Amino acid sequence: KGSLEEHALLLSDIQLGSRVDEEETGGLSAFSWDIFCERNARMESAIRSIRDTQRSSVPVKRLNIFGLGDYGDGHEIFKGHPWELDMHVAQQVTEGPWVIAQTIVRLLDLFSEIHFFTVYGNHGRVGQKREATPVLASWDYIFVRFLELMTGPQPDAEGKPRITFHYAQSWWSLVERMGLRFLMIHG
Repeated sequence: KGSLEEHALLLSDIQLGSRVDEEETGGLSAFSWDIFCERNARMESAIRSIRDTQRSSVPVKRLNIFGLGDYGDGHEIFKGHPWELDMHVAQQVTEGPWVIAQTIVRLLDLFSEIHFFTVYGNHGRVGQKREATPVLASWDYIFVRFLELMTGPQPDAEGKPRITFHYAQSWWSLVERMGLRFLMIHG
C-alpha cells in the first residue's frame, strides 16, 4: 500500500475509416465510425473503473499511452482498398484525433500527467507496399500530430505541460518507465 504506480494503455490498430459490414462477415464482425465512437467511450469508462478501484490504495499520477500505429486505415494498403473504407484518409486523420483528444483531456481529472508514445503502422504508410518512404512520411504520424495539437499541453499551475507526446524516429522505440523497458513495434 502506498507505493507509486503508473497506468499503461495500449492503443493500436484502430484502423479508423475501415468499413466492415456485419452481413458480409456472416455476423462475425462489424466496424464503422459509430462503432469506433462506442469503443472509445467504453475504453474511457474502463480506464475510469480501473482507476477508481485502485484510487484508495495506490497513488497513480501518470498514464502512459503506448500507441502502436494503424490509427487510421489509410487508403492504398492493397488493391481495391478504397472500396472497404467509409472515410477518406483526410477524415481519418482529422476526425479520429478529435474524439481521442477529448477523451485524453477528460482523463486529466484522474491523472496529473499523460504521456503518449507512438510508433507507426503499415496502414499509415504513404505510398505502395514495399515502396521506400521516410518513417515520418506516415498518416499515423499526422494522426498523432493532430491529436497533440487538439489536446494542447494543458499546463498545470506552474506552467508544466500535463500532456506530452513522444514520437519514434524509427520504426520501433524503447520506452523506459519505473525501471521497466517496453519495446514498441507495430507487429
